[in-house]
Amino acid sequence: EIVNILKARYVDSDRLDAKYVNDAAIQGVLKSLGIGAQILTAEEAAAKPAVAIPAAGTSLREPLARVETIDPNIGYIRLADVTPDTEAALDRELKKFGDAKVTGYVIDLRFADGTNYAAAAAVASRFIAGEPDLFAIKEHGLVAAGFRASAPSQALPAEPTDAPLMVLVNSETRGAAEVVAGVLRSQERASLVGGRTAGNAVAWQDVTLDAGRVLRVATAKITLPGNVEIFPDGLTPDVPVKIELKREREAVLQPVGGNDRAVHGH
Repeated sequence: EIVNILKARYVDSDRLDAKYVNDAAIQGVLKSLGIGAQILTAEEAAAKPAVAIPAAGTSLREPLARVETIDPNIGYIRLADVTPDTEAALDRELKKFGDAKVTGYVIDLRFADGTNYAAAAAVASRFIAGEPDLFAIKEHGLVAAGFRASAPSQALPAEPTDAPLMVLVNSETRGAAEVVAGVLRSQERASLVGGRTAGNAVAWQDVTLDAGRVLRVATAKITLPGNVEIFPDGLTPDVPVKIELKREREAVLQPVGGNDRAVHGH
C-alpha cells in the first residue's frame, strides 16, 4: 500500500522501479535483523569463518587461562575457550581447590568464547546439583535439542555444587561462554557481574551470493529455561560494572605472575 502511494505521489516516483524497491526492502530487513543476518565480503567471511553447532574442532587457546586462590579461600578460574578439553582441565583444578578447602568460586568469562555447547553444559554441570534441564538449541526447521546437567566426576569434592559462586562477564563474553553464564544464573547458582554479553550464542551459515559476497545468517540459537534467549541482546548482568574495554582487556589478559598459575591441559 505504501509503495503504491509513493509511486503515485512521490516527486521522483520514476526512481521507484522494482529493483529499487526490492533493494530497499532487503536493506531494511537486514537492518532490522542486526547481527542475525549480515552481508560480508569474501575476505571478511574468510577472516572469521562461521562455525556450526555443535563444533568439535580444536581450540586455538588454552581452555583455562588462569587459576589462583584469592585470599583466604576463594578459587578464581578464568576460562578462555569452552571446548571439549575444558571439562577435564576444570575437573583437575576443582580437585586441587577441594583439597585446599576452598569455600567459594569466581568464574571469569570475560573475553571467553567457544562454539561447543555440549562442553558448555558439562562445564556448568560442575556447579549444579542434580541433573536439571539446562538449555536447548533451537535450529531452523528442526525440533529443539535439549541439554541436561551431567553427573560430576566421583573424584570431585561435593562443594562446587553448594559453594557461593560469582561469574564475571563483559561485552566480549561470547558463544558457549555466554551459555555457561546464562545457565548458572538460570539455575540460581550465580550472579553475573560486569557488562552485557555479546548475544552471540548462535550457529551461523554462510551462503555465497553474486560478486563474491556472502550472506551470513543465524540458523540456530540457545534457549534457557523459561524461554529466555541469549541472542541477540545478550545477558544483562545482575551487578553492572562500567569499565573501558581497553583497560579491562589489559587488566584481564595480562601475563600470569605472582601466585597465579597458568593451565596448559596437563
